[in-house]
Parts: sequence; structure tokens; C-alpha cells
Amino acid sequence: MTIFLKTQVAFLLLTLSVTSFSQVKNHGTECLIVEMANWDGVPQLTITDTLKPDSFCKGPLDLVIPSGVTHIARAFFGVPVRSIKFNKEIRVIGGESFRGFDRRQILKELNLPNTIEKVSHNAFGSGSIRKLTLPAKNIQFGSWAFWSNRIEDLKISGKQKIISVGLFSENKISKLELQEGIQIIEEDAFAYNELKTLRIPRSVKSIGPGAFAENNKLKYVYMYSGTKFFDGTTDDPTFPENVKIVFLD
Repeated sequence: MTIFLKTQVAFLLLTLSVTSFSQVKNHGTECLIVEMANWDGVPQLTITDTLKPDSFCKGPLDLVIPSGVTHIARAFFGVPVRSIKFNKEIRVIGGESFRGFDRRQILKELNLPNTIEKVSHNAFGSGSIRKLTLPAKNIQFGSWAFWSNRIEDLKISGKQKIISVGLFSENKISKLELQEGIQIIEEDAFAYNELKTLRIPRSVKSIGPGAFAENNKLKYVYMYSGTKFFDGTTDDPTFPENVKIVFLD
């Protein structure tokens, strides 16, 4: 089932005219209210209510974000989204926009476009993303934005300055490339993953408590002595117990 969302019209197998909202139907069952809100002159997609979610969840959605939409509010919380095709103008993905709820989100692959400037708190939390591609730019990530997914292999550009609290915690990351230029890794950023070895670039100035906690397969960390981290004497340790830290300078 594909949904094409436009400012004044929503298409879902049939065309529904809307003024403030449209009731999208799945095989004749009321399932979702899609609304185009204009906040401070910025058109935003939002879901105002979910009706009969059990019947709605029988059909996964393939979303096409229309031209002119720059922000997505808390739009598809708990809604099973199979794919997302972004426009070339999208800048902000709001908090919990695509978060799973009583069941996981089903989106397996996500390629964030280069136009993205902000991904807010828990935007894609409790999902099924396995492959995540991030643009080579500095994005303002809210805490826990990709918490509890299934990401296995991740590359983060050096243009990304801060990796925020809990950003990639509770995934399945076994291969992580952190590029030179990253400056801060915050609390719990990569906790509960499956890393075996880890290299921290010289540019990283601080790593927060629990940032790599519960990576129980992690044996070696390669880093530079100028990076501050928590050894567990006064706070949650940055790394799991028994990890061997090798300083590269």
C-alpha cells in the first residue's frame, strides 16, 4: 500500500479531497487521520489520531514525502512504514516521527538525504532498520533517535561533531567507523551493541559515561590519551569491564 501525501490532496488507491485532514482508508476500514498543518509558515505532515490501529496495521505503508514539505512532525508514531522516499527539501524529522509503539517499526533501510538538518528525539526508535546511510554533514541529532533498531554496520562522517545521548544504543552494530573530525560522544551513545574492536579518532575530546557499555564482545579499544572518558571510579564506565585500551600516541 502506497501513500502519496500532498498539501491539499491525499492519494491512497482513491483520491480523497481534504481541507484540514483526510481519513485514509485501508480496505474500507478507517485507520488514520493525516493532516497538513501550517506552523509558523512551515507546512508539516502530522498524524492527529489513529483509529482501529489493529486493522490498520495489516497493511504496511510506502511513503512518498511531497514537494514543499520541509518538516515532519510526530507523524507516523506506531504506524508500520515499509519505505520512505524523501523529497529534496526535507530538513527536519520531528521527535518520535517514525517510532515503533506496541510493535516494532518495519522499515529496514534508511538513507537520510543531504538536506536533513535535524533528527529529533526518538525519531526512529524501536524499529527494524538494518542499513542506515548518513550524509557527510553535521546533523543535529536528538537523544535516542535510532535507539533499539538492528543496525549492523555504521559509518559516521567526521563532519558530524556530536554523537548524542543514546543515539545508536541497543542495536546490533559489530562494525563501526568513526571518522576524524568527530568531537564528542555522549552518554550511552553506542551502549548495548556487538562491537569487538573499536578505534576512536584523535579528534574526539570526550566520551560520556556508558557510551560503549554492555558491548560484551568488545576486547580492544584503540584511542588517544587526550580523549577524556569515564573509568568507572566516579560514574558509569565508558567501556565494558575487562576491555583493553591501547593508546596510539
